[in-house]
Formats: sequence, structure tokens, C-alpha cells
Amino acid sequence: MPGLDNQAVKAGCAVLACGFVAAVAAGCGGSRVVRSPACSTAVAVARALGRTGGSTFSVQAPPFAAASVGGFSFVTIGGFTGLDELEVFRDEGLRLQPLRLIALPLSGAAGEALTPDGRRLLIAAGRGLIVVDVRGAETLSGRAVLGALEAPAGSSPAEELSRTSAIEVAVTRKADYAFVSLEYAGLVAVFNLRAAEASDWKRSGFVGFVPIGIVNVGLALSPDDHTLYVTRSFPYLQGRRTPRPGTLVLVNVARAEHHPRTAVEARVAAGCGPLRVVATPDGKTVWVTAGDSDELLAFSAAALARQPHQALIRDVPVGEHPVGLVLIDGGKRIIVMNSNRFNVSQATATLSLVDGTNGKLLGTIQSGLFPREGTVEANGRILLVTDYASQQLQTLQLEKLP
Repeated sequence: MPGLDNQAVKAGCAVLACGFVAAVAAGCGGSRVVRSPACSTAVAVARALGRTGGSTFSVQAPPFAAASVGGFSFVTIGGFTGLDELEVFRDEGLRLQPLRLIALPLSGAAGEALTPDGRRLLIAAGRGLIVVDVRGAETLSGRAVLGALEAPAGSSPAEELSRTSAIEVAVTRKADYAFVSLEYAGLVAVFNLRAAEASDWKRSGFVGFVPIGIVNVGLALSPDDHTLYVTRSFPYLQGRRTPRPGTLVLVNVARAEHHPRTAVEARVAAGCGPLRVVATPDGKTVWVTAGDSDELLAFSAAALARQPHQALIRDVPVGEHPVGLVLIDGGKRIIVMNSNRFNVSQATATLSLVDGTNGKLLGTIQSGLFPREGTVEANGRILLVTDYASQQLQTLQLEKLP
């Protein structure tokens, strides 16, 4: 079996580094075998999509995540530099108009999630999350931060829990529960938002922990709120790439809300270094970025429920070390953020455009350094990307993409 970091280019009917056939592209013929891909730095070759009518905007510290609603965008800034701010922008087409900077009460501000009604913005930070009132944040002097909800100190033996383990957050359709991945604690913290709000956000509403394993990052809820999908990878040692196979963890939401320690239902192989996960609006497909495989993986949600270890239906070679992903056109197309965060030679940071119906790689788009997360602005026409290492925001005109 060849070693890791195979530099061969993936294209057409690709054979991955470990030697097995991962996918047979449309028109290649033969039977299709889909197995969890090996660790690799091989990247796909695709045509550059050229000008996409975009623009860039510099910010004062690395931007992590973004969320957009009602003509405004909210970006977490400097979460791992000690700055910890939320920058609010008014969306003006491809341009962003800065409105205000909001100091955040917890360190390590990272991932974001809007409640389905668009009234609250939840930000993963510290040992839990920050609750922001969207209407208040949209005005120059309105009350923005409603509260900071954290798992109690000493509630876990994991040393890292006491600082800035929170990285991603997901919220149920009724906005009654929130789930926060505590990356280096290997746990998902569960919060009862209704209980916290009833106390005017003075109590955390902390329920307990779902044990995932170090490190856990991405979170996504199924559209019916039955399953929470969590990616589990392994830590990078002293910031160096240490590729290892990871898993997609399936959590029963109803059980997690009341008995979180027993809520894990299955663990499924998901390539090397799985990072972010999203479920399509119809609930049929679950997409995962496998950062250390340079792949985008598609799982059948129905098969995950019945035969989880046979649920991988497609893997799509993309760029170097994909992190974030955004569904556009209701999941018909997908934008993948290829970070190249470890500066692999002969690779660059790009965005991949993927056809969500057949898994075809349609092309690549130039980006800044370490594109990390993205969000579609409320009109559905503009994509906003956080270029973490470039300390900039990037906008793209979606109607100009194929």
C-alpha cells in the first residue's frame, strides 16, 4: 500500500492513494465502488471559472465565520487572536458597508448559526455560545449581546474545556436547543435555549455532553431534527499536519436533549480529517469535507439511518485541504473552500464548484488565503467567503457561475 501524501493528480476515474477505486465518473463505465478515501494531498484538475464579478474587503483580524440575513452580514473576527469581535455589514450587492463592531464576552469566537426565524445569532465561543439579538445588532446603538452560555467549569475532565474549545454551533428548527462542538474536549455541549431565555439569559440552560472524541468539529442537523451529524478527526500536533482517518458521528437529537451521554447512535468512516458537514434541504444527502483526503463526500441519509457503513455514495476530488462548504440553489450546487492551510507545494487556496446532483467538479475559483467558511446573502445571489489568512472577506456573484 503506498504511503500518505500521494502527489498524483486525481482526474476522471480516479484511483486514490490506498489503491482502491473510490468512484467511477459518469461515462467511465464499470461498477461503482465507494469506500472511505485514504489520506492524500492529491488534488483534482479542473478548469478555472475566471471572473465571477466579485470583490474583496479587508478586516482588522482573521475572519472565521459569517452569517447573512435581512440584508446584513455578521462576521466573527479575531477569535483566536484575543480580539473577539463581531463585525456587522450592510449588504450592498457585491459590496459590504461596515456598520459596527461588537465586542464579544467570550474568547475564541468561531462558528455561527442563525435561528430559523432569523431573530437570534448564535456564536460558538469559550466553553459554549454567545447569543446575539439580530435586530439590535443591525442598529448602531442597539443592545446586541443578550447572553453568554457556557458549560460549567469543571463539568468535564478535559483540560482544554476551560478555555476556547467551542468551534461550531447548530440550532434546532424550533430554536429550543443548541449544540456546540467543543473541539479539543471531544464533546458536544447541549444547551436548552428556552430555559436560558426564561432566565433572561442569566442561566446557561446547560444540559450535558455528548461524547464524540478528540477532535470534533463540524455540526449539522437533519431537516427533521432527528439526527445531529458530527465530524470527528484527530488533532494536529504542534500545528503540523498529521493525517489520520476520521468519522462521521450520528447523534439522536431527542436523546441528546435529555440524556446526552447515551445519544451517539453510529460512527461511520469519513475519509481522513473530516471537518465540515451539511445536510441538503430535502434531507436526502449529507455532505462532508474530508480535509486530509482532499475530497468532498456524499452520504445517503436514508442509508445512514439503516445501514450506516454502506451509506457513502459519492466522493468528489476537490482542492487542497477543503474545510468549509456551502449549498447553493437548494443543494443543486456546492461551493467548497479549499484552504491549502498547510502550504502544500504546487497547490493553492481555491474554491471548488461541484454539481450536487451528480458530483461533477465544474471548476475552480480564485480565492484569498485559507478560505474557511461561507454564507449566501439573503437574496440568494451573492456568496460571502471568509479568507482567514488573508484577513479579508470575498464576495462572488452566484448567477455568473455555470
